[in-house]
Amino acid sequence: MNAQELIKAAWTARAPLIWLQAPDTLEALDYTVAAVTNGAKPPKTWTWSPVTGWDKGRKEPPSLNPTDAILEIAEAPQERTLYVANRLGEGLQNDVPFAAACQLARRKLAAVGSTLVFVVPSGTLPPPSIAADFIQVSLPLPDDNTSAQLAQAVVNDYFASSQIAKESGLQPDKIVQNLTPYLRGLTRFGVEQVAAVAAVASARAKQIDMAAAQIARAQMLATAGLRVIQPEPVELPGLEGLTDWISRFPVQAVVWMDEIEKAIAGYGLAGRGDSSGVTQDQLSVILTTMQEYRMFGLILVGPPGTGKSESAKQAGLRLGVPVVQLDLGSLKGSYVGESEQRVRRAMAAIAGLGRVMVIATSNGIDSVPPELRRRFALGTWFCDLPDTMDRAKIWAVWGWKCKIDDNWTDLAAASEGYAGSDIAMACTIASATGRPIREVMERITPVGVVAAELRARLQQAAAGRWLSAKTGKVCPLTPQTRKFTD
Repeated sequence: MNAQELIKAAWTARAPLIWLQAPDTLEALDYTVAAVTNGAKPPKTWTWSPVTGWDKGRKEPPSLNPTDAILEIAEAPQERTLYVANRLGEGLQNDVPFAAACQLARRKLAAVGSTLVFVVPSGTLPPPSIAADFIQVSLPLPDDNTSAQLAQAVVNDYFASSQIAKESGLQPDKIVQNLTPYLRGLTRFGVEQVAAVAAVASARAKQIDMAAAQIARAQMLATAGLRVIQPEPVELPGLEGLTDWISRFPVQAVVWMDEIEKAIAGYGLAGRGDSSGVTQDQLSVILTTMQEYRMFGLILVGPPGTGKSESAKQAGLRLGVPVVQLDLGSLKGSYVGESEQRVRRAMAAIAGLGRVMVIATSNGIDSVPPELRRRFALGTWFCDLPDTMDRAKIWAVWGWKCKIDDNWTDLAAASEGYAGSDIAMACTIASATGRPIREVMERITPVGVVAAELRARLQQAAAGRWLSAKTGKVCPLTPQTRKFTD
């Protein structure tokens, strides 16, 4: 049963309270009335907003206080009415008078068969003390077909009214075809805005131009707590097994979660979690969303600087899809209920991106709970330090970038224990200072030395269990690691 059918069923069954989460609350007002009407004569309807109060044709001053607005319903005429309230109840999760007013209104509404629909932004939860009193409904973001129809209407209107567009020689259909991937994860209004930007930019350039649409989309996703990454293409020597595996999956977006062990550090021992409950709630929402939308997932583990984060960024380029960073720490707010709302908005936007691959990176997953690891069914991948041959390739890549000339094979032999990030740092410093690369190397302590103990622990954990990012196969047992797996 979709959202529209559920709203219609609740109205038909005379359910007194509905909690409707929507990506765009203004659009949801019309959506609710249309769902109840479904082609029939619309019922008597009152609508409420924080600006106008109840729009019911009365001359009395509007009730802008949420609790007063609820009480006004309880005193309304005894006839069946649909009450649709925009953002009524937002930020009132622990407001006792508001919860009590809702319970009073529930009794009055049920007596006459009326229904009050609270339309709130996606991720906004009802007050916990009365959550069971509501039928809870979530409106999804528009799918590809709906987005294409909305975009087509906008582009057609622009081309019909703009002389510049008419003289561009472009076909509106072609613009929309190229635009569709940039519309995923947006509200209906967002789709229309991005479509308008793309139409204008393309008409002025006299060729299909999606650059402005890409920027507009990134800005809109940022409002949901997501950051669109636009990496430059780079080679990843020593990670061929991982990159080959990733490239086999047909997805429409890559979601990157960096340092996941730190992001959920508040989950606590034995699942007890932090005192606020925010981290536990974030974990629950992530688990549920990944399972419900059948998202692919894999975890990259290794010492610092071994290409984990860069692999996640490059995955989008190889697959030809956007890369979106989900930063759980930035989603935590200072007000009650704010963190819960933010993570739900972010995951709703991610679900709207289509088929998603979630790539989590970590320097160690001891603190990552088993239930989260299971969602990353594409495996745990170990990114180790590069061997001599791969170091030579990395030296060549960064030497070319930084305009350094040397014997890469000799440098590879002299840089045992270097991570890719160490090589990048050495080349960057040498280029910036004009000093010889070997002199710069004397002032660098490589990851293999700094994180020797961490690397040894990860090698022990990976042996016979995790997949090698270099070979794509299970990490082999060695004499040093075999005793830890027996």
